Amino acid sequence: MLHTVNKSPFAGSALDNCLAFLAGGDEIVLLEDGVVAATLDIIDRCEAPIYAIEADVKARGLSARLRSTVKLIGYDEFVNLCTMHNSIRSWS
Repeated sequence: MLHTVNKSPFAGSALDNCLAFLAGGDEIVLLEDGVVAATLDIIDRCEAPIYAIEADVKARGLSARLRSTVKLIGYDEFVNLCTMHNSIRSWS
């Protein structure tokens, strides 16, 4: 399953809820204000691959603070991830 998180972890529990429901083979895409999570230590403890939309990261000035476990992707790569998964769960 592909999980998307579009809310900052400081504005709600979307990230925590997402992490609680992860299963093997799942992946996470952080977008919009959800990219703020890409700067937090909790991301390093996540076993699922984590991606962040590069344009959203840059728009928020977070490029220098990203955790090394987060891979930046563009919208084309995001679309590819969506097509690779049978289901997508949006957390907001």
